[in-house]
Amino acid sequence: MAYGWSVWLKRAVPLGGGLLLLSVQPWGWPVGIPMGLSLFAVILWGLRHQEREWEERTRRDRIRSQLRLISRQRHDCMNHIQVLLGYVSLGRTERIAPYLQELSERLTMEREASRVGSPSLALALITLNQRFPEWRWVTDIDEEAARLPQGLGECARLSLMETAGWLQEYAESDTEPADVYLKLIRKNGDLRLTLQPEWEPASVKTGDWEGLREKLSSEGIILESSGPEEGIRIRIRSEGHT
Repeated sequence: MAYGWSVWLKRAVPLGGGLLLLSVQPWGWPVGIPMGLSLFAVILWGLRHQEREWEERTRRDRIRSQLRLISRQRHDCMNHIQVLLGYVSLGRTERIAPYLQELSERLTMEREASRVGSPSLALALITLNQRFPEWRWVTDIDEEAARLPQGLGECARLSLMETAGWLQEYAESDTEPADVYLKLIRKNGDLRLTLQPEWEPASVKTGDWEGLREKLSSEGIILESSGPEEGIRIRIRSEGHT
């Protein structure tokens, strides 16, 4: 939970009072030096206390995020079990093997994504289908793209999350999720992301497309495609991302 201004004001009052007293005290340096040292010690204690609060808050947020991820994975697993049980109850056992094959291919893609050198990007790739279930994500990562420095990987994660969120509006809600083919290639140091959704490019409004371009550009990311009919081609320059 974010701290409000009143909380910070309450914490700043004792410090402000100490500084005021130190500045106006009439006893000279024999008293001023001990007071200054005491105030400095209080400041250090306060900073350390604040740091511990932030660490604890970060730890709780991380645990909550992990619990949400586990919940999504459990829900996904239960869905697969329900589908298989449905095939069995309907006597459609011939559909079980293809379904398991598709599930195996998806798990293989997730295993390959987990090997990406940037942990934040690896996690984003692995959880795409849980975070954005409106689409079925199919990923392809070349060897060079898998060996990314953390800075470049974090920039790729930001661009992927931004684009995936933008794509949600264009998913068909009344049908099975359509595929999005995602390819990561690293060439001449730069990273290129290509997203090819199974959609109707004509449904994308010009204003929405330019809005995506502006959002990516604000992060120093280049949307190379001139329009949605070319797919979504993103380039991230290696300069400044180490």
